[in-house]
Amino acid sequence: MSYLEIIQSYNLTALQWIAIGFAVFLLGLSKSGIKGISIVIVVILAFVFGEKTSTGILLPMLICADILAVIYYNRHAQLGIIKKLIP
Repeated sequence: MSYLEIIQSYNLTALQWIAIGFAVFLLGLSKSGIKGISIVIVVILAFVFGEKTSTGILLPMLICADILAVIYYNRHAQLGIIKKLIP
């Protein structure tokens, strides 16, 4: 199954795509330090995809956001402090 076929299998409307885009925008805001906004992301995705599917979709979004944050902020990391945290 190709990537395009997987996306088309959800049969999403334009309003649902806008809601997903807004959830991704809120995910970026939550990664920048705004606390408590991530619960709104969970609610939006639960309305669009359902309860179980939204969890499976949100987890890769969070992982990708963390990977991009590590790549972007790698220059600003203080490795001495991080080494002290490792047991």
